[in-house]
Amino acid sequence: MTPRYARKGSVMDLGFFDPPLLPNESRHDLACLRRALMQNIQPVGILEEIFVLELVGHLLEMQRLARSRTLLINLAIENALRRLIVRISDDLDEEGGAALARAWFTESAAKREVSKLLAGVKLDEEAIIARATMDVFEDLQRLDRMLSLRQARREKLLRSLVEFRKSFAAQVQLAVARAQDRLLLETTVAQAEP
Repeated sequence: MTPRYARKGSVMDLGFFDPPLLPNESRHDLACLRRALMQNIQPVGILEEIFVLELVGHLLEMQRLARSRTLLINLAIENALRRLIVRISDDLDEEGGAALARAWFTESAAKREVSKLLAGVKLDEEAIIARATMDVFEDLQRLDRMLSLRQARREKLLRSLVEFRKSFAAQVQLAVARAQDRLLLETTVAQAEP
């Protein structure tokens, strides 16, 4: 459950900072990530908790982008395979190449046939992945830029948390020093009085 803070009769629900989930994402996984970060960072006060909750959102988005890279390549495999088959096969036209490419995903005979075609030109299944990757290269570059931006934001957020803690620690040290000085002064004045 997301923490709640009470302030003068009102309650602030930090669930506001929960990132929206996609249909394939689990609220349980989000809660586990949040809990692990809270335990690891051990935020003190509402501002630090907000830092952690923002960090959860950045990490979730980074996971999405990383998954998207793999999905883009997977989606391009059938088309890349069809194009390779048509190029290296003397017997298959566009339609036959498309049928073999579709069958390659589910039928072992089709897998063997494709492996034999690829071996005939000294290639293997890695050539399919390479072609699929090249087909979506521009999309992958965009995802990489988005991921880099998220990573930079994450690092900035973590630096901000560290600076906040340093600043707070300095304020506490100053307050303690002032209190000690005041106590010393009061003790000195009390001892000097007759």
